[in-house]
Amino acid sequence: MPINLNLYPDNWNEIALSIKQAANWTCEWCGRPCRPPGISQKQTEQWLRDNHPEWLSHLYKVVSDDENGAVRIAKPQRFTLTTAHLDHNPNNCEAENLKALCSVLY
Repeated sequence: MPINLNLYPDNWNEIALSIKQAANWTCEWCGRPCRPPGISQKQTEQWLRDNHPEWLSHLYKVVSDDENGAVRIAKPQRFTLTTAHLDHNPNNCEAENLKALCSVLY
């Protein structure tokens, strides 16, 4: 979902980054490690192999295809961290109202 930055404080990027850093780039809900800055979606699989191999299977969704059988579809966005407002109010940037969460859970 696109965000309307006009609803957020001018320093939102700094606030969001500080929440993600404080969470050590890990979802505070499910514990999934998420890509830190500098790791692109294309680099996600190698980053997981090198740093969090136990999460590698979560990179893919397996679907059944009549012609090809089981097909793995990469879902690198599952490893993207966002900063969420618990009360859904973008003006309320108090630390207790913000959590680092996966952008797409499943």
